[in-house]
Amino acid sequence: MRKLFCFMVTIILIVMFALPLAVMGDNVALTKPVTLYGNFNFQSIPPDYVPAPASSLVDGVYLEEGNYWAQNTVFWSPYIQGNQGEQYITIDLLTPYTITGFSVQADDNDRYLLSYWDSSSSGWLPIWLVPSSYDDPSVGGGMRTRSETLGSSIVTSMLRFEGVYSEGQVFSDNWFAVSEIQAYGPSTSPVPEPATMLLLGSGLIGLAGYGRKKFFKK
Repeated sequence: MRKLFCFMVTIILIVMFALPLAVMGDNVALTKPVTLYGNFNFQSIPPDYVPAPASSLVDGVYLEEGNYWAQNTVFWSPYIQGNQGEQYITIDLLTPYTITGFSVQADDNDRYLLSYWDSSSSGWLPIWLVPSSYDDPSVGGGMRTRSETLGSSIVTSMLRFEGVYSEGQVFSDNWFAVSEIQAYGPSTSPVPEPATMLLLGSGLIGLAGYGRKKFFKK
């Protein structure tokens, strides 16, 4: 009976710690709300620009690699008349998620900065400087997909994406375009609150204790 009790406790502990890790590698940004801050309304600049809705950035669909940067993308530039203000994109994950990596499809010859909202400091923290083709000429032209696996996971409920302006430098032409932003986490379920895990653990351990008494009475 003692072996059975130990087996039950082991199963309970496995369930407690495995719940947040039930599904690996899901895109937690999929179909989440996207907001564009600043002027992104450039239907006629360039003349052949075909704008994509903000929601397309998190639809889970990549354009063909090398797609023309002004076709079916979200585009912005500080060079546009009257548009010298701050421009950035946010993705509201709606609840905290654990994130282990990112994938972005954007114009090849610009750098971009991906940041996350840090609730402990109530501020944005940079997490990935997306490289341009000037950093890696083998990437090729047009819209290109770059991916990054984080050395340490983060927990956040909000992401921020922006172009890295270069004045007199060669890593960016400052005509920014993006078509897809994905964030990967170990679970499609939000990060459980500590109190929830404690309550679950107490209940399961209590159930195990009841089972132990029942078995030892026999």
